[in-house]
This record gives sequence, C-alpha cells and structure tokens, in this order.
Amino acid sequence: MTLIIGAWCRDGIVVGADTIATYGTPFGMHTIEQEVKSKITVESGNVIVATSGSVGLSQLMMDGLTIHWDQIKGLPVSQARTAITQVLWSQINPAIQRARVAQQLVGDNALSSAICTCLVALPVGNNHVLLHFDTQAASEACTPDLPMVAIGSGQQQADPFLAFVKRVIWNNEAPATTAAGILGVLWTLKHVIKVNAGFGVGGRPTIAVLENHNGKWIGEELDADRLGEHEEAVDDAENLLQEFAEGLTASRFPEYPNQLEE
Repeated sequence: MTLIIGAWCRDGIVVGADTIATYGTPFGMHTIEQEVKSKITVESGNVIVATSGSVGLSQLMMDGLTIHWDQIKGLPVSQARTAITQVLWSQINPAIQRARVAQQLVGDNALSSAICTCLVALPVGNNHVLLHFDTQAASEACTPDLPMVAIGSGQQQADPFLAFVKRVIWNNEAPATTAAGILGVLWTLKHVIKVNAGFGVGGRPTIAVLENHNGKWIGEELDADRLGEHEEAVDDAENLLQEFAEGLTASRFPEYPNQLEE
C-alpha cells in the first residue's frame, strides 16, 4: 500500500511518495507497517521511477528497466513508451500466469503478486516526459491539460485534493515551475498522510525532481534541507488560509462573534 504522485511541470517533473510499506499474508491479511527510506529510485542520473503494488514484481521490473535505460533515453517519445512497456510486460506477464495457478490454492489474493503500476519520468531529446504504466504496462503520458497522476492505495484520497491544487494553486493548468509542482505534490502527500483512513499511507513524504540545469537534465531526490524549505511553504499556505478564514468570518458575519471559539 502506498501513495505516489507525479506532476508534469513546464520546466521539469516532480515525483513524490510516502514511506510506509505494508506486510501481509498470502490470504490478504495485513500484518504490520514498516517505514522505508524511499520508494523513489533515480536511475542513470536523470530517470525517476516509483512503483506501487507487489514489491517483488516491482524489483523485477526495476532490474529489467535498469539494463535498458541508456537505449530507451535516446529514442523518440513514442518508441520510448513502447520499449518501456515491453520491458515491464516481460515481467508482468509471467507473474500473471503464476498467479493464476496459485489462485486455485489461495483464492483471488494470489493475484496481488501480479499487480504493479509505476510512474517513470525521463528526458527524451529536449523534452521531459512523465509516464504512467498501469497493471498491463499500458502507458499514459501526462500533458499540460492533465499534468498530475496518483497511483497506489492512497489515490482515492489524493485525487480530490490534487484537483483542488490544480484549480487553485496551478491556475487549472500545468505548474509553471517545479517549485509550484513540489508545493502541490508535497501538500497532497502531507494531507493524505495526516487523514489516511486505512489505506496504508504514512511515514514521511519524499520528493524527487527532474530539472534542466544548463542544458543537462538531472534527476535527484530532495535532501532534508531543501525538502524542509518546501514543507515550510506548505505550512505557510495552510496558515494563510486559516488567517483568511478568521478574517472573513469576522468581517462578513459579525453577528457570530464567537463562531471560531465554539
């Protein structure tokens, strides 16, 4: 169980995730939660990958992709998407076949070992691309009109908040900068982690960015200092909203002077 969020920005890409991993039995019973360092991987210096679903299948998918990154990054966008799909499907398809056999013994819970989705952010030529690969390794590219995507068990809680962020913070379009993207992705992660209701999302938020530095695309996970600056920005935004609400109530509804104190 997890929450991973991606945002395509005009000048780069932001990928964020929580840090809780959930253990479970073959029969679908969740046992414990453990915090991990990160669910985001930066490959070859400028490819960001984050997966949701079966940890074992995710590891196999990552192993396959690692071998092919250098060739994939040199392809046009459409060919890169096809190449990644082929690599992912080469691991997903055998997992599905094994799960179908195990399903006869342990029921539908066996299928969970064959379920994995992922986000991939990478430079393709002079462009930057954020791709979402579903459980069949079919891809969808984020666009200026639809710049954000969430995957994992926390998606149900994240999507409505992301819609608010896109409408209010991003002016109903793609974030102009990665800084704006980080604000929205981080704010959503912090919100879901705080209000999570049994979706297995928790721990602390982590953020990685793909940015162009002097003509060179670089992917990196934010360190504690840089992430802390953005977390302060989220706190400032929430404080401003609280102050606005207090002032609005006092100025427009003076007949309820004690409304906020009750």
